[in-house]
Amino acid sequence: MNSPDSPFLPHGGYRKLRSYKVAEAVYDATVVFCRRFYAQDRRMSDQMVQAARSGVRNISEGSEERPTCLTGPINPPARCVASR
Repeated sequence: MNSPDSPFLPHGGYRKLRSYKVAEAVYDATVVFCRRFYAQDRRMSDQMVQAARSGVRNISEGSEERPTCLTGPINPPARCVASR
């Protein structure tokens, strides 16, 4: 599918995306913040870290699921269209 003539970029290049780098920085900062200020409140800390982790994971999963197209319109994946 990713032949040299293909209009799609290869999968898995999400680590170079600025949004992924920002999401990783937010995750790291959230972990440090929760350890420092919410050490006693384990449930609050777990929820905050989980939310930050899901941001990083969503970017990586979205990149692997559907590559970026260099030409043509951007259409949502079929599962998004079916849920409307």
